[in-house]
Parts: sequence; structure tokens; C-alpha cells
Amino acid sequence: MASVVSPAPSAEPAKEVRYDLTIDEVRQNTRLNTPALVAEVFGQARAIVAEEAARSTRLDAKANTLLAVVGLIGAFVVFLYRTDPLPWAMQAFVALGALLALSSLICAVLALRITAHARIPDTALFNAEVLDRADEKDAEGVAEYQRYILSALWTSHQRTSQVNDAKASWVRRGQGLFVMAVAVPTVGSVVLLVLAR
Repeated sequence: MASVVSPAPSAEPAKEVRYDLTIDEVRQNTRLNTPALVAEVFGQARAIVAEEAARSTRLDAKANTLLAVVGLIGAFVVFLYRTDPLPWAMQAFVALGALLALSSLICAVLALRITAHARIPDTALFNAEVLDRADEKDAEGVAEYQRYILSALWTSHQRTSQVNDAKASWVRRGQGLFVMAVAVPTVGSVVLLVLAR
């Protein structure tokens, strides 16, 4: 078995899991002789890929929820303002809150626009030469095919992980702006009430 190649350790502790192996490093690390071990590594890689796909779904749900909540609160504020105009001092806090809510809405839309998930190319998945070679070797051939497809699977996963990181960043910004959009008019109201007494 070839030696396992790991990325160079960094001086700072990693804040999140990164998948930085190159295709060649993945191929070198999966030159295993035991079909059961190849199957185990392949299964683990598929599980990680499935988890990243689930993460993408959760991020989309968070962005959609943020859109819906900001929209509903915005409609409610417009309704209240139309029925009972606010004092000028309060209007300033509501305007700032509305600006923050709009910014939150933009972040949610930007998060939802990120959809460039990588896929395993069909030329890799259905490579006739590799499939023919693997088909001649029965169980050992399955391991050979899994070793071959692992690099494409992992490359796809790396790209999807990067896309999800960008999406998560926009969702996180949007959530922060939303909290501020709610807090500013609320705190402003309390301050004005205290000053009015």
C-alpha cells in the first residue's frame, strides 16, 4: 500500500473541517489492496457527501425562512404605519430597522442564488475502459472501480462544501442583520418611552 498523503498542518487550529486533498492525493491514498477496506472508505466518503447535500438543503430552508419572516414582519409594519402614523422620532428607528431588514432580505436572496453544486461527470462515472477492466475481476473489480470513482466523488464533495460555506456565510449575515432589524426599533421604542416619562 502506498503511503498516505495528508495536507500540511497549519500553525493555527482549524475552525471548520476542510477538505483540501487534491485528486492525485486522493488517488494515492486510495491505492488499497483490500476490497473490504476500499468499500469502507468508499462508504465513508458517500456518507460525508450525503451529509453535505443535507447541509445544503438545511441552508436553503434557513434562507427561505428568513425571506418569509422578513416579508411578514415588513408587511405587518407597513400595515401598522398606515393605520396609525408613528411619531417622527420613532420613524427614524423604524426606518433604520427597515433598512436592516432589507439588507437581511438581500442576504437571504444571495444565499438562495448560490446553486453551483458540483456533480460527478458522467464521463468519470461511466468510463468504459475502467468499467470493462473492473467487470473482468468480480469483487476485486468493484474495489478497483470504487478506488477510481472516489477521486471524482471527493472532488464533487469539495466543490459542494465550498458552495455551502459561501451560502452559510450569506445566511449568517442575513440572520445577524435580521436580529438588528428587530432590535433597533424595539430598543428605540423603549428609549423613547423612558424619555417621555
